[in-house]
Order: sequence, then structure tokens, then C-alpha cells
Amino acid sequence: MKKILNIFNSYSRILIGIFFIAKKQNTIFLLYILNLILNVILKLFICQKRPPGSYHKTYGMPSGHAQAIGFFLISQIINKNKYWPLIFIYSLQLLHSRIIKQHHTYQQVIIGYLLGIITGYYSILNGVFSSRMVIN
Repeated sequence: MKKILNIFNSYSRILIGIFFIAKKQNTIFLLYILNLILNVILKLFICQKRPPGSYHKTYGMPSGHAQAIGFFLISQIINKNKYWPLIFIYSLQLLHSRIIKQHHTYQQVIIGYLLGIITGYYSILNGVFSSRMVIN
């Protein structure tokens, strides 16, 4: 089970993108990609290093995995996915693993998660997630 969770954690951003494409939620997929681009821009602007012991050479603030899963979680809550509680539990496991494996600090993970939730929610407030915008 631990090996399966490691695979999901490693490829979570790709799997989320595939989910949106498979569900034909093209508008949400494009917003998800913009969310990931925002992550890269913020990392280059903030330039905060990862914790000591991390083998990653890129900047760590905000956590891209945390930002992606935060965005995914809020999109599924708004779209009334009945499995959103499982997605929430998985998101907590993913956040925990990013810290335990020393890929990110607590601050980097929490900021990334909140940023993903906020960008997803902001999109909702602007009507992007309304039923007329999502292709079913």
C-alpha cells in the first residue's frame, strides 16, 4: 500500500490533469494548468530554498504538489463529487509526505495548499465552474 501511495504522490499533478481530461472538464483543466504556471512563477519570484536534506535543486515555496491538490479538492467539492472526503484525506496524506520526505517545509506546504484552494475558489466566484462552462 505504501508503494502505491508513493506512486500517486510522485505523479499526483499529472494524474489530476488526466482526471480533468477524462471527465471532459476542459475549462477546469485549463485553470489547473494556469494554477501550475502560477506556482512556477511564484517559486522564481520568492526564491525560497527547500529544507536541508532535500535532493531537489529547485525552489520550494510554494509546494506545487500541495497547490495542485488544494485546487483539485476545492474543484471537486464545488462540483459535488461524492468522493470529496476521500480526496481530502488523500490530500492530508500527500501534504504530510512532502514534509516527512523533506521535499518541503511546513510553511511551503501550507502556503501551497491554501493558494491552490484560493485560486480554485476564486475561479468559482467568477463563474468559471458553473455548469454552462464545464463540458460534461
